Amino acid sequence: MRVIYLIVLLFSLCPSRGQSVEELRRQAQELELKNKSINHLITSNQNKQKSAAQNLKLTNQKIVNRGKIIKNLDSQIDVLERELGESGSEIIVLNGNLERLKGFYAALVNLAYLRHKGRTIVTFLASDELFAKNNRALATSLSLAELCHKKAYEIDTLRFSINNRVEMLTVQKGDLEKLLNDKSREIKLLEKEKGQFAALNKDLESKNSKLREEVQNNSKQLVALQRQIEKIIAEVSISSGGEINKVLSAKFDENRGRLPAPVRGGVVVDKFGLHNHPTEKGVKINNNGVNIAAAAGEAVCAIFEGEVKRIFYVPGMGNSIIVRHGKYLTVYSNLEAVSVKQGESVAVGQRIGALTKNDPTLHFEVWNETEKLNPEEWIAI
Repeated sequence: MRVIYLIVLLFSLCPSRGQSVEELRRQAQELELKNKSINHLITSNQNKQKSAAQNLKLTNQKIVNRGKIIKNLDSQIDVLERELGESGSEIIVLNGNLERLKGFYAALVNLAYLRHKGRTIVTFLASDELFAKNNRALATSLSLAELCHKKAYEIDTLRFSINNRVEMLTVQKGDLEKLLNDKSREIKLLEKEKGQFAALNKDLESKNSKLREEVQNNSKQLVALQRQIEKIIAEVSISSGGEINKVLSAKFDENRGRLPAPVRGGVVVDKFGLHNHPTEKGVKINNNGVNIAAAAGEAVCAIFEGEVKRIFYVPGMGNSIIVRHGKYLTVYSNLEAVSVKQGESVAVGQRIGALTKNDPTLHFEVWNETEKLNPEEWIAI
């Protein structure tokens, strides 16, 4: 009974490999899908005038994602190497128990022989230290046949457990080898993407003055857009006399991190807050939201139910829509087409507009009244 209990205990102490490794694998798969989306956007980018700078941003994001994948694989490798060590130790313990059990069983066979010669169980136990210490009560309560049968069953159970652990160890070694190969492949892809980035960057440097002018213009347009948004947000804020839908606010808040992305297959190419320009050295960007690159003409959808509060236009940044969700507001800018009207109620996932074909990048913001929020903490992208 003690041996069976030990087997159960060993397996209960095994690491929850399914949870840790599977979660890491899921994260790696998501990053791979993001890079596939980036490749699709680069391939489908038809506007030659804008595509070089955009593709540089997309390639840079691919490199970032690839680095995360490699780090993820390192974590998986660490988990497997630790589990391999634990599995090896468990097999050593189980084999030691098996040898002791086999010795005990051999002693029982010897006991049967002595009994056949006329000696009693009690006489034998009194002369054998192993039996005296561990099995006096058991031996006196069970017949010799029952005892032999019980120990034979325990030996079979222990052998079965050892075989299972050995098979698991073989699988773990195979998984580890695959991960090492995956890591080698990802490193090669990373070097390739760095080469692509360097080539794109070199090409753009040859047109440096034009690119710098474009970056500066884009920055000015973004600043103008954000000022206009801030002004309108202040006008439509609850503090200006409006009423708040507390139920809608609570629902929006409950879905933090799970709200749908405003565009399908989009990739964040400019982050929230003050940060370095993703491709231009020495250039700082203070972004009130995020910029999401997507396919030309891609539909833009409301991330939650709400009411369209404002629709306006800013030169160079296209049309913008502000939707209220209780105390929260979302902003969708750089739209070519608008599919809704001011005052209209919209449902989650409803199409409200479409991106331009020349520069299919959505500028997206999330506000809690007059407080700017990081959109990546709210949407699943």
